Amino acid sequence: MEKKCRKLRGRRWSASELKRLTRLYGRYPASETAQRLNRSRQSVYHKASALGLKKGGGFRRAEEALALRAKGLTCREIAGRMRVKRQTVDFYLYLARHPEQYEKQKKAMRKAD
Repeated sequence: MEKKCRKLRGRRWSASELKRLTRLYGRYPASETAQRLNRSRQSVYHKASALGLKKGGGFRRAEEALALRAKGLTCREIAGRMRVKRQTVDFYLYLARHPEQYEKQKKAMRKAD
């Protein structure tokens, strides 16, 4: 019995797109990454998974927010640079100052899944 090959529905990923995906995936929401790459959100998720990319950038973003705060930027200015809401910056700054809370939150989210 002959196996049928699955047809590829989209276009192939170029080397430059893959490089941009690895740079953008952890820093921006998948929908924004997809828009920047002119791809669907689902294709971004699929390719990121195939490449072994992980989001988990919450604490990294928290450290980034803390560094910007140390430079004297306000929460509103940090939010503009990071392209997030001001409340998110407040949360990032809290996480940077209390890393044990970040670990507790990660564990709670894993249990919820």
